[in-house]
Amino acid sequence: MFAVRTGCRASAAALLASAFLLPLLSLAGLVHGGLLDMVSVAVLVAGLTGLVSGVMALRTGRTIERLTRSNARFERLSRLDPLTGLLNRRAFSEALSSAPAGSSLVIIDVDSFKAINDTHGHAVGDEVIARVASIIVDVMGKSVPAARLGGEEFGLLLTAGEAESRVAAVEALRLQIEQERFRGEDGAFRVTISAGMSETSAGKDLALAYAAADKALYLAKASGRNRVVHGAAGLTVILDLVAAGMDMAEAGDIKDNRGAA
Repeated sequence: MFAVRTGCRASAAALLASAFLLPLLSLAGLVHGGLLDMVSVAVLVAGLTGLVSGVMALRTGRTIERLTRSNARFERLSRLDPLTGLLNRRAFSEALSSAPAGSSLVIIDVDSFKAINDTHGHAVGDEVIARVASIIVDVMGKSVPAARLGGEEFGLLLTAGEAESRVAAVEALRLQIEQERFRGEDGAFRVTISAGMSETSAGKDLALAYAAADKALYLAKASGRNRVVHGAAGLTVILDLVAAGMDMAEAGDIKDNRGAA
C-alpha cells in the first residue's frame, strides 16, 4: 500500500508539473506540437514517474521491513542465554525490577557441578545445563520468567499464588530434576539442585532480595544440598545445623571417653 500511494502521488505531481511546464515550453519554442501531443507527453511522463517511484518505494519498504525484523531478532537474542534459550541476567533483572511487590525470587544451583565437569567432561556439563533449563520450563511453565544467571546458576520469578504454593512448586521442580537420568561417557548419573528463595517488597532494594535468596541458597547447600530453603525459614535451618553440629560433637566426646576408659 505504501508503494502504491507513493506511485500515485508521484504520478499526480508529475502530471501537474507537466501541465504547467509544457505550455510554457511550447510558448518559448522549446517544445513543438499540438495540445494533444503535449497531453500525451504529460501522461507518459506522469506514468513513468509513478512507476519508477512505486518500484523504489516498494524496494525501500522491503529494506526497512527486513531491517526492522533483523533489529527485533537481535534485540530478542541479546536478552537470551545462547546455551539454554532462557533469559540472561540483564533481561531477568529487568523482569524482576518490574515485578509486583511480594513476588518470589528463586536462585537455583546445580549441586556438585564441578565434579560433573571433571568426571564427564564439559560437553556433558553443557548438556546438563541445557536439560535442567528445559525441565525448568516444562515444570514451571513458559509464562514464568526463568533465566540462566551464569554457570550452573538459574533464576526464577514467581508471582502467582502464595509463598507456600511457590515453595511447593520449586520443590516439585527439585524432585523432577532428581529423578532425571543423565548420560555421560562413564554411564548414567543423576543430578540434584539446591534452591534459595526470598520475597520482594515495595521500596526494598532488589539487591537485598538477591542477597536473601543467596543466603537461603547457601543454607540449602550447607544443610546437605538437594533441597529448597526459603529465607523465612533460614533461622530454623541454622538452628538445625547447630543442633546437628552439637550432636556430632557430643558423639565424639562419648567416643573419646570410651576410648580413655
